[in-house]
Amino acid sequence: MKTSGILIPDVNTLFKAALRKILKEDEENLFEKLTDEEKQQFIEAFDEKFVDYFQNKASGVYTSFIKSHLKNQKTISNIHKESFKYFCGYLKLCYDLFHNIRKRIIYFDNSNNNKVVISQYGYLIRLADQIFAMLLNGYQDGALRLWRSLYEYTATLLLLMKEYENKEIFDRYINHHHRGQSRKIESYLKHYETLKFNKLDTELVESINQTVDDYEKQYGKEFLKNDYGWATIAFNNIQRVTLRDIENLVGLSRLRPFYIWACSYSHSSFESMFDFLGEDQAITLDRITQPTTEKISIIDPLQLSLTLLHEVNIGFLNIYCVDHEYEINLKLFRRVFELMQSTLGNEK
Repeated sequence: MKTSGILIPDVNTLFKAALRKILKEDEENLFEKLTDEEKQQFIEAFDEKFVDYFQNKASGVYTSFIKSHLKNQKTISNIHKESFKYFCGYLKLCYDLFHNIRKRIIYFDNSNNNKVVISQYGYLIRLADQIFAMLLNGYQDGALRLWRSLYEYTATLLLLMKEYENKEIFDRYINHHHRGQSRKIESYLKHYETLKFNKLDTELVESINQTVDDYEKQYGKEFLKNDYGWATIAFNNIQRVTLRDIENLVGLSRLRPFYIWACSYSHSSFESMFDFLGEDQAITLDRITQPTTEKISIIDPLQLSLTLLHEVNIGFLNIYCVDHEYEINLKLFRRVFELMQSTLGNEK
């Protein structure tokens, strides 16, 4: 089934008026009588009219769009004020910790283990902040997609902190980024002509290929083939390390059911539509494009995000905090976490 006027309401009227003027005919269905080539030429002739049509509406559309989003944010913020207050409070403590450690440690000891651990900690906070931004806009599913990344980064950072004194694993972790470079180069070379992009400089390609060869000789061929090829040294150099291996080692496996759940929002499947079921268990199409304001929508993203951050803070403080302040600092994080959880008790 097809219908007209689905994007430009008066397009049919515009077409008919123009065709009658050009062809000097007054029959119905004039456009359908044109050949495909004539239709294309006619549409191209209307190009500027379509652009003008959009430009005349663009400012109003943008103003309405922003106004709607700000209104939604305010509404959602008021509904979840108490929970959001403590979640943001926890993040603020993380930001303070990050910047204090950055100022006091990295400038005095710029070794790879500190560069990696401190920068990755900062990136976790960034991800958690993005999760909050999604929830503030009513996108619980977007928050869970980001939580999936937060989980993977957390597992990696927990392993690296566990191996903090192991200089080689940090060297490997940094060098492993060439896996991404190599894959990007390989994909670019395969598709640049189709995309009508410029050919890459031969010296650049050769340089990256040489680097890959050097690391394969140094660490073995599996080093750049696998996502966690850098981590084999922590597992007695087994051939292939997986995320499941890492989460088991660092104690995150209890959260795997939530990780699998979050993955269902990242992969294309009909399962994501189940969030929009109505009381009659039918999908309510209007809800798909609307932000979610129900209180229950924030519970899992908030709790799961702070659960991961708290796991990291235990190890992070253990590395960088003097012994007699460790328990005090950790307790402050724990109490703010508990205060946030207490606000979720009546969520339904």
